Order: sequence, then C-alpha cells, then structure tokens
Amino acid sequence: MNSSSRTKLLAAALGLAFVGSVVFLVVEGQRQQAVEEQAKETLGKPAASKNKGPADDHPHCPECGRELPNGGECPFCLMKKREKAGGKEDSTPVPRLGRYLAWTLVGFTVILGAVHLGIYWRALRRATGPAAQEQFKTRCPYCKRRVRFTARLSGTYGSCPTCKQRIQFTPMPYD
Repeated sequence: MNSSSRTKLLAAALGLAFVGSVVFLVVEGQRQQAVEEQAKETLGKPAASKNKGPADDHPHCPECGRELPNGGECPFCLMKKREKAGGKEDSTPVPRLGRYLAWTLVGFTVILGAVHLGIYWRALRRATGPAAQEQFKTRCPYCKRRVRFTARLSGTYGSCPTCKQRIQFTPMPYD
C-alpha cells in the first residue's frame, strides 16, 4: 500500500469519525432539549404527590420539591445557581454542539497544518538531500538486474539487492 492510498484511507476514516460524532451530538442534543422542554412544562404545575392524600393546589419545584411562588421560579434553586456562578448572573451556556464543532475545527486545522509541514519538509529534504544527486544505473553481472546508485558511489563496490553478490558501481547509460 503506497502513501497515497494510506493518506486517502486515513482521510476517509477521519471524515467518518467526524460525521459520526456530529450525528451523535445532534441526536443527543435533541434528546436533551426534549428533557428540558418536559422540565419546563412541569415547572409551575403541582408536583405529583407520593402519598394519596388530598390534592395539593400549590405547585412545587421539580428540583428541590419546595413550594413555588406565583412567579413560577424557585427562589432557593435560583440562589444556589447564583452561588455556583460566583454571584454573577447565569449566562446562557454555549450549546454543546457549538463547542464540539469549534474544537473539531481547531483540531482539524492543527492536523492539516502538521500534514502540510510534513509534506513541505519531505519535499525540501528530497530537493536538498543525497537523492537530489545525479542517478546512474549499472547491471549486475550475475543476475542481470539493473541497480540504481548515486554519483558519489561511482567506482565503489557494493552488493546487488537481488542476488547479494559483490558488484562494482560503474555508470552505464540509461536504456
């Protein structure tokens, strides 16, 4: 498998993982939204009593169970929320899907930048490295395989990659 096929396979796997996680978050977000809507519907309504006594006309908080005032929001739970926020007003949080997409885009940008740098350095190394030298070919006298070598190896001895016999690297013209 060459590097092009591996790159395409990796890109396809990353794409599938991204699409799958977005679908999961959308479905999970819809489920959470349905739960929140159901909680809002019960807010201000009388809570179902566990004992079968007389009906209670006063609504109760679904979180703490205390009686709700006419405004509909539990002051005790509201105070707890403000304490957790450090006395600040509770701002609307960024939706989970929005945070996920933002971090995913940042991650993909970093990954693509790293891939780009890797490709750039590889091309730079090939352009300035020993592979950029002039290439020659010779034939192995034993197995007749063509062996490629760089100009700096001209006149030296080495072994044939196929038959492992000792050969001299003497340049011959390309066929």
